Amino acid sequence: MPKVSSLRISPGPAATAQHSLDLGSHCLSYRLVRSLRRTIAIHVGSGGVETRAPMMASLADIESFMRRKGRWILSHLAQSREARPFEWQPGSRLPLLGSPVILQAAERSGIALQDGALLIGQARRGAREEWRARVIAWISAKVARRSRS
Repeated sequence: MPKVSSLRISPGPAATAQHSLDLGSHCLSYRLVRSLRRTIAIHVGSGGVETRAPMMASLADIESFMRRKGRWILSHLAQSREARPFEWQPGSRLPLLGSPVILQAAERSGIALQDGALLIGQARRGAREEWRARVIAWISAKVARRSRS
């Protein structure tokens, strides 16, 4: 009797295309990614809407699913548009160790946490653009010190 080997199918690259869908008062532009999956999934983010669907799903089935989820899609799109990048400036609230601290410019050098405020001393060149890198380095150093003790 001849030996039968199992057949293995590699997934290969996913097929991607740009589409649009009428959701009543809105015309939704979305990216459709077809892959070896079993269900349809919708991802909403700052880059827009991406729908992932099985290779064999018809466009009509995909768009029907998206129409049923239209309210959810539009609400998540509105939320993602409201989300703005963090502004590294005095008065901004930075979540730190589970509670927000307020960023404040300080006359002294260095960075210190004091009474719910993160005091950030003047940078060498005085540029606030450096705040992000300096605060991240300060937090990393604090974590490294705590892990050693």
